Amino acid sequence: MHATNFPRSHSRASAGANERAIACAKELVDRLGIQAPEDLDIELIAAYHDVFVTYRPLHDHEGHLLRGPDVGLVVVDTGALESCKWRFVIAHELGHYLLHEEIDQFHLCSNADAHPWYKTNGSEREANTFASQLLMPDRLFLPLMEEAEDDPSIDNLSELAHRFRMSLTATALKFLRITQRACALVYSRRGRIEWCSVSPQFLPKLRPHTMLGRNTYAAALWRGEDIPNAPLPNEVSAWSGTLKAARKSLFEHSIRSDQYDSVLTWLTHD
Repeated sequence: MHATNFPRSHSRASAGANERAIACAKELVDRLGIQAPEDLDIELIAAYHDVFVTYRPLHDHEGHLLRGPDVGLVVVDTGALESCKWRFVIAHELGHYLLHEEIDQFHLCSNADAHPWYKTNGSEREANTFASQLLMPDRLFLPLMEEAEDDPSIDNLSELAHRFRMSLTATALKFLRITQRACALVYSRRGRIEWCSVSPQFLPKLRPHTMLGRNTYAAALWRGEDIPNAPLPNEVSAWSGTLKAARKSLFEHSIRSDQYDSVLTWLTHD
């Protein structure tokens, strides 16, 4: 996976594409009368547009779209069924079908393309934005998010993810885009920061493509140390040399995934 740090602002063209994707997803949710997260049956929503879904083992990609004159077929890797990732893959390909008429033949989406945190080309980013907005509509997400904002911990974000049947990562990234709290999400593998995303209020500057600071709990987990599964106070200097954030009270909640050989870290400060 290519490492990236999400920018705090996007280019005008990128912002316009995101707005188009968000508007398309919102219109669809309203037209279908979606009232609760449980109503978001992505296979039925796709079928509403004559886009049908099948599952089979795929190699080097998680899904692809085949478009006909009046019908679409989405093929999803059976490996995606091991988690709720399959829902995002379908929504991503539906986004291509509705937004990108130029994609009119076999279109393969790699593992990275269908990740909501991956900064890729315009059409892939737009499909990701559509999928996120469709599966976590603002008018349903915001009221439930307010409960988590009082204590934006991984546990509360996990509950939110469970409610929408989404991955923790996708839910955390949605949260970061609209929260008023100072928060950040960091993904590291083998002791190295692969990518990070921050809310506009988060002050410490994080550096992807670098090794984790030795005094981070994320690094301790990577070293095999036993760390409590809870937000723990830590020095800002463990993560960043940003002077204007040096006196902030930072909390770090890191969890290890043996499946992906990685550590996911949620940072917050006052």
